Amino acid sequence: MEPIAALAFLGTLIFSAPAALLPLLAAFNPRRIWVVRLTVLSIGLGPILLAFLVTTALTLVPGMSTTFYKGAVLGTLLVIVILARKERHRARAALQYLVCSLTHRRERGPIFRLGVLTALFIVMTLVGLSIAMPLDENDALEYAGSARAIYNLGSAVSYPFLDSNITGGYYGPWSHALGYISLQVWGFLIQGHAAEAGVIKLIAPFFALCTALVVWTWLGGARRTWAIWGAVVLLSTPLFYLSSSANQIDAIRLFAFFGAGMILPLAWGTQRIMPLVACGAVAGSALFTHSIGILAIPIVGFVLLLKSPFGLRGSMRQATIVCSVAIALVSYRLADNVILFGSPIADVGAVPVYALPGLDWIGY
Repeated sequence: MEPIAALAFLGTLIFSAPAALLPLLAAFNPRRIWVVRLTVLSIGLGPILLAFLVTTALTLVPGMSTTFYKGAVLGTLLVIVILARKERHRARAALQYLVCSLTHRRERGPIFRLGVLTALFIVMTLVGLSIAMPLDENDALEYAGSARAIYNLGSAVSYPFLDSNITGGYYGPWSHALGYISLQVWGFLIQGHAAEAGVIKLIAPFFALCTALVVWTWLGGARRTWAIWGAVVLLSTPLFYLSSSANQIDAIRLFAFFGAGMILPLAWGTQRIMPLVACGAVAGSALFTHSIGILAIPIVGFVLLLKSPFGLRGSMRQATIVCSVAIALVSYRLADNVILFGSPIADVGAVPVYALPGLDWIGY
């Protein structure tokens, strides 16, 4: 892995966070505690927004140079930040509060400091293992292979790859939306080649850290000493740790699920359009990162029906707006899947080997 490319890649992920945070602050106009929570959430939402912009550019304007795509994506992020710049003061205050919470709050005792050090140690080992180990598991190879094909073609139009003649022999009939894959494509754009995995190995540990920060914040953050240990429990869970160190998709899709649930209290108490649209966009990020994220949408809608104080008609309106926005974000992918596979989500049905009668897949 090239150190300069790795720093540049991580820098763009961090740079994307304000482009997610400032519009959310403008939409919700939240109290201070929610400003802090949205700031933490945006550390992961920003890269997902970046992936959405990469997907859009490679779909609408295929075949352009790497410089064009990097300029278009970063330029769009900058425009979003400029348009929402009125919220920058609240964002800065929340960031300062978070830094102080994790570093030099005097009332924090040894239990808190030990939790922070333990979490940092786990994250560092995740990064080390991720960099040192090759991509050798099925899903990790699946996503990286698709990302390399998109990078080499300079286009996302041919995804999913049902015709291996286009890709020089790679066959990838996956029905997932391009959230994780487009982040990997962005990594290839930053490092300038797809000859090796390189910087894309940093994505899973990055989102493992983002998910841990969301758990810490939601459990009380700096207000509760033991909240940091919730993040430690998540990071040290064997399956989560192993999947994150093996460059699997689990960390980013769990982050998106957590985000969809975390933001709901800001939506169920209002009938204003912008907060509901923002909530729908966050819920849609779960489906954008992985097909299983479609489960987040009915869950979000059901919770709104239960918690809304506006009666059946008002709650139905809230749920309809939120769910419609969430689905609209990936409507192109869902419609394309219906055309290609006959179903909006068809990960199993898309792979012809499962249809071979000799395998007796149904019996198995």
